[in-house]
Amino acid sequence: MEHSMERNEEIDFPKFNVKKMERFIKKDLFAAKLFEGLKSGTKEKQLEAVFNSCVLSDSHMTNSYESA
Repeated sequence: MEHSMERNEEIDFPKFNVKKMERFIKKDLFAAKLFEGLKSGTKEKQLEAVFNSCVLSDSHMTNSYESA
């Protein structure tokens, strides 16, 4: 009988935090430019949109965000 080599590891995604995101966009020019370009929604929603677009999709940005 063969055993599957599948691993069921949970991925620990960073959690959105307004204060941390505000610090992050001060350090990251790309994220800051994205934030500046957003015109609709509240500031919190704009920050969350940048978080979803940048931080969750790029491991380097995830690391930078975590250290913000």
